[in-house]
Amino acid sequence: MLFHQNKIGFVHVPRTGGTSVEHSLMKKYPQVVQLHANYFYDSPSVRIRSVHTDRLPGRVLEYQKKHATYDELIEVAPDYKYYATVRHPLRRLQSMYRLLTFSKTDGVRWTTLDFNDWVYTLCTTHSMMEKQDILDSSMFHLTQSAMIGESEWHKLEEGTIWNALDIEEKHHYALQGEWLFDEDTKQMAIDYYAEDFDRFNYATEEY
Repeated sequence: MLFHQNKIGFVHVPRTGGTSVEHSLMKKYPQVVQLHANYFYDSPSVRIRSVHTDRLPGRVLEYQKKHATYDELIEVAPDYKYYATVRHPLRRLQSMYRLLTFSKTDGVRWTTLDFNDWVYTLCTTHSMMEKQDILDSSMFHLTQSAMIGESEWHKLEEGTIWNALDIEEKHHYALQGEWLFDEDTKQMAIDYYAEDFDRFNYATEEY
């Protein structure tokens, strides 16, 4: 999301606490009309793929992709300062699985696979979910490192993003439910997200 008043960009990696950061940024820089685009638009995909903002100072309405990558955002605003939150890759996968098993399109869950089957599918096909037109999931297979590019990153677990952006801290809710990796899929996930483990210095045995 782009905040034009102070030329700040926030790269929202799914399941890293990004929505809380966005809400705090919206409170500090009140350009946003609503988080999702207007329901009167024809395509349901617009509702989730976009963020509806009132751009200042010209007050021109614009639509931004909710989970835009650093590379996508920097094309629009190359002189902005970019921030991002990251999360332990294995914990993030558990959180993502929870989202996909609870979410539905026309009554059909976004995934019906067993957790370890789902991890295996991700690692072998780079696909996280059933095809649907509600959520733009085109970036979900990317590593966090690939999504955030050269953004200044902060670990969700350390909570340093609030001070870095000088915004109000939001409560972090604990993940409800646990899904356990078997040894094979855990290693596959570690290999798949090797770039994240290395760049963000996460331990493979602790999450």
